[in-house]
Amino acid sequence: MSEALPYVEVAMLHAIINKDVPRYFRADDFAFHESKAEPTASLLVKAGFATNGEVEEALSALIEYRLIEAVDDPNTSQDYFLSDKPWDGYKNNLPNGPTLFDRYEARGPILLQEALTKIHRETSPHEIPDEPEGIPADGVDLPLGGMLGLGAPLQSSTVSFSTSDRHAPEPVRLSESDTFPSSGGAVQQDTLDSYRIPATNRYVSKYDNQEIKEIAEDVANLISAIKEDRTNDFDDREGRLADLLALDFMLKQDQISVPLVETLMRQTVQYLAKRFVDVAIGQIATHILKLAVNAFGIQL
Repeated sequence: MSEALPYVEVAMLHAIINKDVPRYFRADDFAFHESKAEPTASLLVKAGFATNGEVEEALSALIEYRLIEAVDDPNTSQDYFLSDKPWDGYKNNLPNGPTLFDRYEARGPILLQEALTKIHRETSPHEIPDEPEGIPADGVDLPLGGMLGLGAPLQSSTVSFSTSDRHAPEPVRLSESDTFPSSGGAVQQDTLDSYRIPATNRYVSKYDNQEIKEIAEDVANLISAIKEDRTNDFDDREGRLADLLALDFMLKQDQISVPLVETLMRQTVQYLAKRFVDVAIGQIATHILKLAVNAFGIQL
């Protein structure tokens, strides 16, 4: 049995519960399947995806537990669907009991990517680098990429998009007269003149800047707003949520990578601020951007 098996199983079940895959799904419908990795992604990024063999092994295990069933049709490729069997017995048989299931519910795809990257490093050490390489001046293969929508190399200081990239956000221009809601919902007036000198190091400590805590709270609020308000659905909703989960994870670390934060701010938070400018989602996103300019010394 592969060491990755329980992690892949739990990720599958969460994808099925949250309807991230169709009701009748195939092995390669999961966002973490190796076929979903960007061709340009680094080996380290690709290590965070489940191989086809691992996915097939997990599907077989879930069929054995009778949590999913296979469609019996000899004339088509294999489809699966969720059964109605209770999950309590399965969860209790996982490594560490139901803890793994609950941890994935709390942390999302980041948990699976961390586990797979470590396991694949140990099983194929000659193929996968131990550490991501330093950030070069002309771009970076992001270690949090791939299933989080960041697999392709992006500029570390200036993110550029092709004209065919439908995710490319328009810049958000901040002026002295802009008004932003705080994370608690009250409206406050801030001016760019009140900003302190921004941090210029590639890594900043979350303990050195109180605004990072406020940004983290706003990111959590933004994730909740997108999850709860289905009236504002959009095609790449799940991908944007995954990006925000990656940002939420980074903001909780003692040392925070400024280039990675900047990339997520430009690619997803700025996109949400523009797309939903007249509703709560856009207002929270805009507030995050304004705080990030000061906290991380980035230009948006």
